[in-house]
Amino acid sequence: MKTLFIECRSGAAGDMITAALSGLLEDREGFVKRINDLGLPGVSFSLRDGQSHMIGGVICDVKVDGHDEDECDGTEPHDAGGCGEAEGRPEKGCGDAESHHHHHHHHHHTAYSDVRKLIESLDIPEKVRRDALAVYEMIAEAESRVHNIAVTDIHFHEVGTADAVCDVVSACLLFDMIGAGKVVVSPVCTGYGTVKTCHGVLPVPAPATAEILKGIPVYAGEIKGELCTPTGAAILRYFADSFEEMPPMRLEGSGTGIGHRDTGSANVLRAFLGESSEKVREETRIRIPECGDNAEDEAGTENSPDRDRVTVYSFTVDDMTAEAIAFAMEAIRKAGALDVYGTPVIMKKNRPGTLVTVLCRAADEERVERAVFRHTLTIGVRKERQERLVMSREETVRKTPLGDISFKRSSGFGTVREKAEYEDVAAAAEREGMSFDEVKRIVENGQE
Repeated sequence: MKTLFIECRSGAAGDMITAALSGLLEDREGFVKRINDLGLPGVSFSLRDGQSHMIGGVICDVKVDGHDEDECDGTEPHDAGGCGEAEGRPEKGCGDAESHHHHHHHHHHTAYSDVRKLIESLDIPEKVRRDALAVYEMIAEAESRVHNIAVTDIHFHEVGTADAVCDVVSACLLFDMIGAGKVVVSPVCTGYGTVKTCHGVLPVPAPATAEILKGIPVYAGEIKGELCTPTGAAILRYFADSFEEMPPMRLEGSGTGIGHRDTGSANVLRAFLGESSEKVREETRIRIPECGDNAEDEAGTENSPDRDRVTVYSFTVDDMTAEAIAFAMEAIRKAGALDVYGTPVIMKKNRPGTLVTVLCRAADEERVERAVFRHTLTIGVRKERQERLVMSREETVRKTPLGDISFKRSSGFGTVREKAEYEDVAAAAEREGMSFDEVKRIVENGQE
């Protein structure tokens, strides 16, 4: 399985994540052009080579109307009384008199709803749009909770809005372009002490950052100051499948993002891309037994299975209609669940009910939990973490007598399975005036 590992020993910020992931691209300049062509108001995006304490990497620069983004990170709401520390940048932004005076000349605010409209207007793939909106929603909800402000009342600083949107969208686009099947993030270094904002001093990690990092392994480290920003925390939480040290993987590439701030040591975030599989584990120290040792079994592990951990929720309901349960299950799935299913059960007083089971990744727990309690009438949920065996999966498109058809191939544990994508088979059946089974037989077996 293609695995992306992100190392956050110097914290995490939106620009550093973007810079590190861009180091995995073959056409960096093409990506820069793509971001600048999105039409973000007043934004100029660039990537350049740089160095932090003898470690080379990429520096991400975002200017808004010619101004550096380190004046404000834009993720702290106006109503909260601050604008946040610069994302991995020097502590010169909102805290000092000179830059604060300059900042007043363009100190306007943008509603959260307007930020959503901006993201929805961009020419980006639909999946990237959903990811970017979800990341911003995570930030807004965290700010809402820590400052006791309704999400609809949150306003972001305009100087920070455009560049923060640029950071989020560019990072989401890079995750999509890299296409890793699994994202692993190291424990996150937050820094310690306090941070200057436009309207005061906040503790580190900042309240919103701490809210987003709930349930994630973190540590203060040795650097005084803000190392992890709300934007960086939200991007990592949204995309991470797990938070742990680097798994065994066959390394294929790496990228290093350089922060703008001189912390006294290497201020870098690194991204590693490679193959994490059964074969790689056998070459190191972990082994998952295969079904056999014959040639067929070896072929079956060619794509390599994997195992990961999921959170499993279960609860019963007997006072919801079938329509309400169906709606709730779809809402839970949209909140980030890997799978949601219901099982008919007989409950107390012999009433028929439904046992709902939900699977999700650790990074999605909070959103899934909120969806469960919002959309169902349950008042209690059982929760456990389980290990999951997963066959490696890939999708290919093949030319068949009935046109191009997508196929899903699963392999591992001595087994290989292939099947045509349902939507493509159904579309071909409707187009050709044939039955579903006829089309499936032709495209899978080559039978006319």
